[in-house]
Amino acid sequence: MTTSTVSSPNSYVSQGVVYSNFTFETILDKETIAKLAAPMLVLIRVPDLKSGERDRVDKKYCKAVNDGVKYIIAN
Repeated sequence: MTTSTVSSPNSYVSQGVVYSNFTFETILDKETIAKLAAPMLVLIRVPDLKSGERDRVDKKYCKAVNDGVKYIIAN
C-alpha cells in the first residue's frame, strides 16, 4: 500500500490538551484488497510517535476494515 497524497495534521484542543491526527489516502491494488477481504483481520498495527508502533486488537476496527473492503469489491 502506498499513499497518494501528502498528509497534514488535523489538530484540535480539548480540555487544554492538543490532539492531532492524520488521514492518509492510499492506493490499493486488487491483490491487497483480496488479502484484506479474505479472513477477518485480527490485528491492526498503527504508528505511535512515542514507542514506534502500537497494536490495536479491538474487533470493531478489524470488522470495519473487513466490511469496507467487501463493499469495495462488491461495487
